[in-house]
Amino acid sequence: AENPFQTSKGCRIQQAHIITLLTFFFECVGSLQVASSLVRNFKRFTPAVLRVLDQIAVGLSVSDIENKISGKDLEASIPILGKVRGWNADQSSAIINKLLSSGYQISSGQSLAKLGNLVAGLNSSTLRSLPPEAILKAIKLPEFVQQIEALPSPLKRIFVEK
Repeated sequence: AENPFQTSKGCRIQQAHIITLLTFFFECVGSLQVASSLVRNFKRFTPAVLRVLDQIAVGLSVSDIENKISGKDLEASIPILGKVRGWNADQSSAIINKLLSSGYQISSGQSLAKLGNLVAGLNSSTLRSLPPEAILKAIKLPEFVQQIEALPSPLKRIFVEK
């Protein structure tokens, strides 16, 4: 059973209802700010919750990423989070750093490409440590090339040098 949330006035609401409200605010009202403030009430973000949040996940704070998503749940959510557009540098770096500190390995073209929009969170030393074969395989995927085009010039240069 889902954990009910308690509001400041003592009302209890199911997590599924909160997600429905978030989706409404984001899609119908277009207010990521309102959706993001509602997301702050979540104590934990499981892969199931992140899947439902979809694009609204871009409203997660760095603190939410670091404290409310386990490394295991974050790894399981890479396919979802990698498709989310609009991560800022701090968010994508927080996600990548938590993934790597939890033991996630970027050792193949597949594991690199799977990061999707999160690639911007890779720092230069991590990029330099990647096997050249992994980069070559990832670059053959059109969707990954789009991710590289959006990177800052210094990071693009590292991809070219590899």
